[in-house]
Amino acid sequence: MTVMDQKPLDEWLKARPRLASDVVARRVVLRGKPLFILQDPATGRHWRSSVDLFRLAYRLDGSRTIAEAMQAGGFDAQAPEGATLLKGLADMSMAGLLRLPGLRRTANEPPSSVWLRGLLQRIVFMRFPLGNLQPILPLALRLLGGLYSMAGSLIVLALLIAAGWTLLGETSAILAQFDRLSQLDAGGLLIGWLIFVAAKMLHETGHAVAAARAGDAEGLELRSFCWGISFMFFFPAPYVDVSPAWLIASRWRRAQVGLAGIQMDLLLASAAGLIWANIAGGFLADRLFELMLLCGVSSLLFNANPLVRLDGYYVVSDLLEIPNLQSKGWIALRNLTLWPLGLADRPTRPSQFAYALYSAASWAWRWSIFIAIFWLAGSISANLAYAFAITIGCIYVVIPMARLLADPRAILSAAKQRGRRILAAPVLAAGVAALFFWLPIPVHTVAEGVAWNEALSWAYAPANGVVRSVAPVGAREGTLIEVDNPELRMTLAQLRAEEAAIALQARRARAETVQKADSLAERQRAVRAQIAAFEEEMAKWQMPSVEGAVWYPLRAEHLDEAWIRRDDQRPLGVSIGEGSVILRIVFDQWDGPAALKAMAARGDSEIQVRRRGETAASMRAIVVQLPNQARGELPSQALAHAAGGPISVKADERGQLRPNEAVFEARLALTAPPPAPSLRHGERIEALIALDSSSLAALGWKRLRQLLQRRLSA
Repeated sequence: MTVMDQKPLDEWLKARPRLASDVVARRVVLRGKPLFILQDPATGRHWRSSVDLFRLAYRLDGSRTIAEAMQAGGFDAQAPEGATLLKGLADMSMAGLLRLPGLRRTANEPPSSVWLRGLLQRIVFMRFPLGNLQPILPLALRLLGGLYSMAGSLIVLALLIAAGWTLLGETSAILAQFDRLSQLDAGGLLIGWLIFVAAKMLHETGHAVAAARAGDAEGLELRSFCWGISFMFFFPAPYVDVSPAWLIASRWRRAQVGLAGIQMDLLLASAAGLIWANIAGGFLADRLFELMLLCGVSSLLFNANPLVRLDGYYVVSDLLEIPNLQSKGWIALRNLTLWPLGLADRPTRPSQFAYALYSAASWAWRWSIFIAIFWLAGSISANLAYAFAITIGCIYVVIPMARLLADPRAILSAAKQRGRRILAAPVLAAGVAALFFWLPIPVHTVAEGVAWNEALSWAYAPANGVVRSVAPVGAREGTLIEVDNPELRMTLAQLRAEEAAIALQARRARAETVQKADSLAERQRAVRAQIAAFEEEMAKWQMPSVEGAVWYPLRAEHLDEAWIRRDDQRPLGVSIGEGSVILRIVFDQWDGPAALKAMAARGDSEIQVRRRGETAASMRAIVVQLPNQARGELPSQALAHAAGGPISVKADERGQLRPNEAVFEARLALTAPPPAPSLRHGERIEALIALDSSSLAALGWKRLRQLLQRRLSA
């Protein structure tokens, strides 16, 4: 029950509810503090109550009002402790533990808000009970009970260590599996979901088995565990309700119940990993890898994570004996945030700061998961991603703000109590908004590129043949590459002999007939053309050096006596002269137009440049050429994503890597020689381009829009 108006509070105090007659209560001790665990046999659910709340509820038999019961118990409804008890009674009535026909909601939030929040929360998480594990629990105890003994835990630990050691040598196979998973189709997703359901059912059954064993150790017969199917964002998964574990007094046994599912997951993951690493690839190997990934990753990132309200959370809460850890953390974080603004009480105890830190970490993790789900949904459907974002925004942003603003009297009351301090909140908010939306800040973009020597000359395979010699690195004169083709030499010799024979026949034919002489002359011209073409080909066999340039063999260094074919795409080597170095920088379609506009507007203004990896600019350059249009190739493959560059590429029909989208290339010239060492051809550089000033809001909206457009193709 939240803050109430006086009228519904009076109505609630006059109500005559009664505690359900079939409720079973058990007293337990948490952190030295006694509590009562209430069980509703009709639903099989359990509810935790303080001693005072249980005493008050026990007095409610339908014949006395809540006000009379509080007065008899010595509780003041107007005191903070009394308000807490009233809230507890309201929660018990909503849970069905207090019976009052015609009971209406007493919170002052409008019914439409409650209905909307309930609907959205059902979209996030829904449960549908389907049955009870009691009939199969004896069999499960016989099969799985030993797993939760000391010997079983040691076996799981040994398997886990063995699997981890084995998988260390399977890096390439693991990467291949991840590559396969990145291209899953609908059939693969269905198989993965079926594996998840089977593993999840074993996980949940493990909780029930451990709870039954822990109950037996304390003389409790815990055998009734409801099971069903739950939906988280419409994703179905089995569940088992092990809330009877609250009846277990020992916190260590309750922690063992919480860890039981994780232990089952690790057993499945380690066994699947060991088998996968020792069998050949195929359907079974793929399914085992998926099982290992689902059980291992889900246990470490989710079930064992205390920041998520799953197994790890309840284990930590039990061991530290801190009930409602998440609620306490949220209250502490809210008070710590709103206290400087005069909207909350000042935190006084060190534990409140620890709770606030936990809550902040939990919220950070929660939103990381939300973003990851949004990102994954975007790869399936843009509409699915939008629906998810709207749902999360309504639950965690819109509805909480609406609830805060729906009670202006509470805000005015806080203003009267706290005086001028509360004015700090709107003043600070207005100041932050002004800075965020209107204060212009300098904006820059970093363009990556390469240094380019204009006196560079590539050497390609000039002809088909055998490489006879390659000049060493640093050669400045002589023949760089010499190629020979014995077959072509033999063919040329045959053509020359044929040409000589035709010439002899032509001299004899002149004495016979004119027609025969003309025919032989035509043949002679054709053979001479072939000879000239072969001689021209042979002239390319020796590649001379470039004056003033230094020779660097690339592929040619390892091609001695190897057969090569004419190729104008892959160079054999390069000759680098002493020419000037220019900087070729590239922009993608997102930042290119704005950067080119800013560079054109600034004219000859210097641009800061640094080598890639440096922390500060060490060079200055000016623009010498801006593009008139985008181009479909990169100045260097070092700028591709695969090499750590900024541009995503794909292979064309010839196998050459080209940008997925056309890029813009600008050329810069250094205004002064770079500091030693000098820039080498192909060396990666980064240029800092100043853009037009913009507010943080405009800049953030631009980046978010680009991100969504890239992900959702919208």
